[in-house]
Amino acid sequence: MQQPLEPAQLMSAPMLSDLADLIASKLTAAPVTKTITFGELYHLYFEKRVKVRLKNHANAHYFYTVHGPRWAAMQIHEIKRPDVQAWVDSLGRKSPSAAWRALAMMRAIINWGMKRDYLPSMANPCTGVESFQPLERDRFLMPSELARFDAALRQEPRLIRDFFRLSLLTGARKGNVLAMRWDEIDFDLATWVIPGKKFKNGKTHVIPLSDRAVAILQDRYKASDGLPWVFPGKAQGDHLKEPKRAWKRVLDRAGIDDLHLHDLRRSMGSYMAMQGQSLLVIGKMLGHKDGRSTAVYARFDLTLVRKAAQSVSEAWEKLESIPVFDEDYSKDSKSSKVEQPPLLIPKNANIRLSAADQIRVEALILTCLNMRLTTKKDFYRKIGGRFQLNSSELERVLNSMAARGLIERHESDNGALTYALALGEPGGE
Repeated sequence: MQQPLEPAQLMSAPMLSDLADLIASKLTAAPVTKTITFGELYHLYFEKRVKVRLKNHANAHYFYTVHGPRWAAMQIHEIKRPDVQAWVDSLGRKSPSAAWRALAMMRAIINWGMKRDYLPSMANPCTGVESFQPLERDRFLMPSELARFDAALRQEPRLIRDFFRLSLLTGARKGNVLAMRWDEIDFDLATWVIPGKKFKNGKTHVIPLSDRAVAILQDRYKASDGLPWVFPGKAQGDHLKEPKRAWKRVLDRAGIDDLHLHDLRRSMGSYMAMQGQSLLVIGKMLGHKDGRSTAVYARFDLTLVRKAAQSVSEAWEKLESIPVFDEDYSKDSKSSKVEQPPLLIPKNANIRLSAADQIRVEALILTCLNMRLTTKKDFYRKIGGRFQLNSSELERVLNSMAARGLIERHESDNGALTYALALGEPGGE
């Protein structure tokens, strides 16, 4: 049987020796002195990744159109981190979110170049650059804006009016609504099926259509003239393109500021959350693949929080309304105050408080309960010395308060009676 190798033998093994040489060569590798330009790398990235693997080409195209001239002629190894940092700082002074997106795109392009061996293994100059936290947009069509928005839409051509209304009623992305086809609409099931090849997460998404959305689509279908698109464009065989000028007209006419077309999608999720719908339901409606995308709508579901706050407010309002008669609760007064013994009145004496005195006694009982004094003995000790009051009359007052829902009576297992403030509706069961 072969004996295991000793540590000294392991260190001299050819495999470990080769590995040590490889690590040493990497650590002492000569600095990179020649690469391709950023412009060349971007065009490779756009042709081989964006066009092949991504549905959205606009983000990469916009990045290079705006920021490409700054870096296009520079070889990648010539781009230094301080240069990238100065660029990001300059962008961030105007728009923190734009700076964050631009840095993320540049980092991704260079990382892709190394992954695909268009660049040697090297430090990405975007690594370690201090960026800005992207601002999460939470704008949606406010309740006070809905009527003005709808009134402004009525003055638009039917094609534009229906496009904006269906964008709002379906919560779908702009690109999907623009490219909506009749073969995706099922009027019997009242659904719109977006194929996975057209949907952002690559999976088929089914959107249930409300009665209002179905009515709009039915009217459009009657006048479709056999065209495949729900919203046909000016060019034959193509669909409507983003109506930017129409959107601006509607907002100007409605007097609405800072509302993007994508905010109509956010409006659907926001109003569903405000009506108490679960995040699961909202995510299913919007077609979110990742629950984190839906989690942003949790802040709009205030139904249970509002109910709890209202309950506490009503309880405080009831406690604050308890009258306080002739009591001084300051620290100094308590230390020097000597409690007076109750008046000695026969237990069976025929005592009946006046209506005014009964109100005062009831107020003092409520005050005692608020001070955690909960037994009939506690009440009599606090109140008996001020009024012509015996045990029988106190019992009558307590029964009257309980019947009117001001207090609650509790009996322990050993028969002892205690009382508590009733925080429900007065007179309720």
